[in-house]
Amino acid sequence: MKNIIIVIVVLVLVGGGIWFLLRQTSEEPIILEEEITEEVEDELLVVTIKLPAEITSYSGFQKWLEGQHHKVTGSILDNFARKEERSFGYYGEFTNEQLERLTRLPDEAGEGAILTTYSPDKSKLLIIHASPPDTGVYLLDLENQQIANIGYCGTVCTFDYAFWLNDSKLVVTQISFLEPGDDPGLWEASLECQKSFGESFSTGSCLVFSVKAVNLEDNSRLDYYTLYLSRSQ
Repeated sequence: MKNIIIVIVVLVLVGGGIWFLLRQTSEEPIILEEEITEEVEDELLVVTIKLPAEITSYSGFQKWLEGQHHKVTGSILDNFARKEERSFGYYGEFTNEQLERLTRLPDEAGEGAILTTYSPDKSKLLIIHASPPDTGVYLLDLENQQIANIGYCGTVCTFDYAFWLNDSKLVVTQISFLEPGDDPGLWEASLECQKSFGESFSTGSCLVFSVKAVNLEDNSRLDYYTLYLSRSQ
């Protein structure tokens, strides 16, 4: 009788073990902690950020945004994903000749001021000046005759708009173009833009929009960048 009880206990234990193994193999595989960490890190590469409300709620920004939507597929505002902090400084006095040259309307070759805008108190003047294929952004302190270079673009980018939020804060917008052979950066979303065009990919197929928030109180500049977005085809 004792032997029979032992046999029954052994069978129960063996059967329970087999059932447990079958149950484990039928369920989803267990994800190790290291795998979870890697997945989270990958997601962080393409996490989007929000622009400051004082910019997005401003009529000047909304006007600029409306003029860009037809250029790309997808939402520009929902695809900002990188922020960089920079600084600038005044580098000297400007002359009347420089002022006249920087504010001159574009000539037949496209060289000249494509935008000029005064601060609300008229003490500062911002100029986007084109000298094809380059564009530069200049800030003139009219009271102290000082000039600063806010930004410069070569052949693969251009400054296209600017507006003042108040006497000490202004915003400048920029568009950049991905060229064949360029490194599109770390984001898989950027690579997908280039791949989507295949052999038809060319300069301007993938665009990056940048919003530069300039603060004159500490001479700082915060640059916000979108992912590469596909040009409307």
